Amino acid sequence: MALVAQTFSRIADASCNWQGECNISVTGWLLADEFIVASYALADSVNPDSDFKLQWRRVSGSFADVAADTEVCWGTSTSLVDGNPVANAAGCLAKVDDSVENEGDNLCHLNNVKNGDYAEVQWALGFGSGAQYSQEYELQLVVIDWSSTEVLQTTITTEAAPSSSSSESSSSSSESSSSSESSSSSSVSSSSSSESSSSSSSSESSSSSSCEIDATTVYTKGDYEALPGDNTDLETAFTCPEYVYVELEDTDKVTQCATNEYTVFLWKNQHSNNIDNLSLKWTGQSDLAPTSSTIYLQIYNTTTSGWETVVSDNTTGADTPTTLSGTVTVDVSNYYATGNWVSCRVYQEAK
Repeated sequence: MALVAQTFSRIADASCNWQGECNISVTGWLLADEFIVASYALADSVNPDSDFKLQWRRVSGSFADVAADTEVCWGTSTSLVDGNPVANAAGCLAKVDDSVENEGDNLCHLNNVKNGDYAEVQWALGFGSGAQYSQEYELQLVVIDWSSTEVLQTTITTEAAPSSSSSESSSSSSESSSSSESSSSSSVSSSSSSESSSSSSSSESSSSSSCEIDATTVYTKGDYEALPGDNTDLETAFTCPEYVYVELEDTDKVTQCATNEYTVFLWKNQHSNNIDNLSLKWTGQSDLAPTSSTIYLQIYNTTTSGWETVVSDNTTGADTPTTLSGTVTVDVSNYYATGNWVSCRVYQEAK
């Protein structure tokens, strides 16, 4: 034997600020933020020489190697320095004889550790596209040469899923008001061949006592003097029955009024990955003719932090149903936010 994996560990942020004492778990970690894990191995022979790797799992799941885009993946922007152990500051172990700082891959090598002393391995880590909200993750240190493994005592739990706003918005009517009725969730399909975007609404089973909001959907609406520049949830959340209304194309619709403002509907849908093509579809109508004020269907680009128009309508008359649909097949990962959320919106200016 040479080096034996230990359970001691500690978590820091990407700037090497420790988040708790040795062996203390961390909760509420943002999916977009990288982090550092310090792990340890004990030398039980003179000048040991061993290779290490790190594995991850959801608590009670099966361990898998950390890779470039696993749920827990290796970091790409955190900077670490070899030979700079932090164990004493971390308060885990006193006799640390060597250290390796690992970033951009999942393999490291240690040698020349004195018999009876410890070696420290720091890992720069982050969360991949499949990482889940409110999920607790465990890590395991593996000494490859001897198949020695230990589950680290610290775990990291991710942030809760974003919640939608529930504030009420008032609307008034005048000659220039737009009472835009949405009958579509403009939902994103993330499969290249089918549209999961539910058009118009429905339905007989829309009582608030029996419906249930899917955790992978967040729908909001509002009226605004200035068009929102980002994809923050709008001022009024859909009610539970309104989620049902937009599942099917029928006479039930979700309405938003505005006077000398923009009527806006915002739909957020969560997918299982960030590589599938996107298919969008909206069906609705407005009492302000699109021939007078264009209706736009847009998708949010998370790379540029801006909205892009997919399709628009400036030909339909007032109070006439219209359908806007389109696809995104190029650089699709630009439109997936952390957690594989995609944001789409429909808006019209009441002028």
